[in-house]
Amino acid sequence: VYEPDRVGKTLKQHSAIFKSHCAGLYFVGIQDMVISDMSVCRELAKDKHVIQSVLYYSEGEKIDNYGANPYLARYYIQAPTRQEVDDVTERFFKQMKVTDPAGERVDIPFIMERD
Repeated sequence: VYEPDRVGKTLKQHSAIFKSHCAGLYFVGIQDMVISDMSVCRELAKDKHVIQSVLYYSEGEKIDNYGANPYLARYYIQAPTRQEVDDVTERFFKQMKVTDPAGERVDIPFIMERD
């Protein structure tokens, strides 16, 4: 319920300066490819910067980008500075690798370029 007296008090207590920086990293795969190895995904999920992760597939499953699982994996990361979030993001995108039974990549590599 809207209470005008409480809104002012709440806004006075609020700070727009957060103690950490966060990002959501999403990884997608190639449609209809079969996943054989997601070990890198599981290792990345253990990183100290990860505050939540979701692996949408398991080994043996076929990628369906138009179904209930449009991503291979999602990681929410957190760090004390924006630079550290950027560094972690770059490292994750460099390390990510998901393969099929023939050892071919089924994840879509993403190339980050800095200005």
